[in-house]
Amino acid sequence: MPAVTVISILGFTLLVAGLMAWRLPVATCAQCPHCQVEQLAKERENEDRVGRYYGFPHCGACGGYHTREQPHRR
Repeated sequence: MPAVTVISILGFTLLVAGLMAWRLPVATCAQCPHCQVEQLAKERENEDRVGRYYGFPHCGACGGYHTREQPHRR
């Protein structure tokens, strides 16, 4: 078998393995503490972005953006 054929087969196998690894469900499980913390961080970041966009004041107590009527984050 020529060397080019072997290299092509190995390259194709590597690409397929990479695509399969890319499709793995990473950071999507609900039970894992790491994924829960990551999901909460994303939610908090989205809330902060929305708060800055709508002009809510920055709260010194909790570090978030909300109106005075809304409770602090815990």
